[in-house]
Amino acid sequence: MHKTIKKYLTSLFEPPGDTSYERIEFFRQRLLVSLLLCLCIFGTIAYIPSVYYGYLYRFNSIIFLDTLAVGGFFFLLFRKRMNFLPRATGLLSIFYILALVSG
Repeated sequence: MHKTIKKYLTSLFEPPGDTSYERIEFFRQRLLVSLLLCLCIFGTIAYIPSVYYGYLYRFNSIIFLDTLAVGGFFFLLFRKRMNFLPRATGLLSIFYILALVSG
């Protein structure tokens, strides 16, 4: 499984053809994938104490929203066939919903 994940992640960073439009699209996609990868790693690290204290103090809504957010990050990262625009919109929607609920 480790090799499969590594192969998938390296396939996201393969360079495109020679046209400048493809290079710009590749840069945008690579930037978004890098951001999602960091969010998945650090979001999972922050998720563990968040769920623990949410359970301890009976904040079930925090557990639910954090689970949806981290799950959404992983979904957007590993959904390779999804284009740039739906991925970026999904990421911004997750941020907006988290800010709306926590603010």
